[in-house]
Amino acid sequence: MALLTSRQRVLRTLVREEVDRVPVDVELTGEMRDKLLFHFGFRDEEEIFRLFGRDFRRVTARYTGPECYAKNGQPSDVFGVASGGPTYADTIGFRPFARVESVTEIESYSWPNPDWWDYSDIPAQCERFREYAVTGGEWSPFFCQACNMTGIGRFLELMLEAPEIAEAILSHIVDFYVAASRRYFEAARGRIDIFFVGDDYGGKNGMLMSPALWRALIKPQVARLYALAGEYGVHMMQHSCGSIRPVIGDLIELGLEVLDPVQIAAADMNPEGLKAEFGDRLTFHGGVNTEDTLPFGTPADVFRETRYLMDTLGDGGGYVVCGSQYLQADIPIANVIAMYKAAGSISPEIS
Repeated sequence: MALLTSRQRVLRTLVREEVDRVPVDVELTGEMRDKLLFHFGFRDEEEIFRLFGRDFRRVTARYTGPECYAKNGQPSDVFGVASGGPTYADTIGFRPFARVESVTEIESYSWPNPDWWDYSDIPAQCERFREYAVTGGEWSPFFCQACNMTGIGRFLELMLEAPEIAEAILSHIVDFYVAASRRYFEAARGRIDIFFVGDDYGGKNGMLMSPALWRALIKPQVARLYALAGEYGVHMMQHSCGSIRPVIGDLIELGLEVLDPVQIAAADMNPEGLKAEFGDRLTFHGGVNTEDTLPFGTPADVFRETRYLMDTLGDGGGYVVCGSQYLQADIPIANVIAMYKAAGSISPEIS
């Protein structure tokens, strides 16, 4: 068939129509980006995306708000959390709701203002990326952000012991994400294709909470984000690491169309089972194993696994080649190249 644009290729894949090749995405940690820039002698990330044939681009708003500090004086995110570094440890940094005891404390808290971002460049970004599938809106990791504000152990306790407090925290966080994402969609004027949001509901061996608890407290907030996608006529894509098989049906019920990252090494996330149960309603994004095959396998191993996923998750359409997590610097460049060669998005001569 005729060569498609990236946008056409992705949008056809979302409805499981025939495409010229499987779409691909490229998600990199900063360290891996720098490693690839050095290897290929490139100047910026866009050159990497073009080399590997990336079919997606994300538009972003520019932060223009105040400098933020936690109550202990440390620099913080806009929610007042000083993380203390890349860790989930409850005792590191500053967490404003670590000792929260009432809904009143949450209601009186100084929440971020979506007007702290400048959305005026979004139309120009959409125009620049018009040949690609454009993702946009706030990343919206409301459960993870709630855990950041209390400590993950404390928030899981609140979900069980004081659900009204947990619900109030989640609701205020989602209030912000909905308002900010609405500004994205208004600014884009129909040129954002996919609302791509992310949160983590699973671990390696199962969900971080019971499906019943997820349905009681998390699902209503997910519904608010998905409803926004429906309001603006954009496709809905959800990231969640780990084993989330028990609630994939719930996500589809709410309007999910694309599931990322398909962590196939997690419990009950085997490709055959996922495709059999959900493949007629869902596009899968990811899956190439960043825990084992990509960092420790040979290029032949990576090529073989990528083709297996294309044949399994992509049987009849509905698959996007990408890593099961962001590609990290421990992955040999030859293995990254092998993944995209298997997808047919990169020249066979590239090394």
